[in-house]
Amino acid sequence: MGSCRIVSASEFKAKCLDILDRIHSRELERVVITKRGVAVALLLPSEAQAAQVERLHGFCEGPSSSLRQSI
Repeated sequence: MGSCRIVSASEFKAKCLDILDRIHSRELERVVITKRGVAVALLLPSEAQAAQVERLHGFCEGPSSSLRQSI
């Protein structure tokens, strides 16, 4: 099981791709992102989010596709 890590917004900005890879591989269980010492975001690995993203993408794709065709 992964661990929890607290990072500042500036550290997250500099290391975001590495942090995302570590979240994805479950090396990190969660990351708390702070700004001036105050927690502003919580980054967690996705579980079954892929299907939701695909549904959202499909939903967004339909109207934009028809819009592109009419232009």
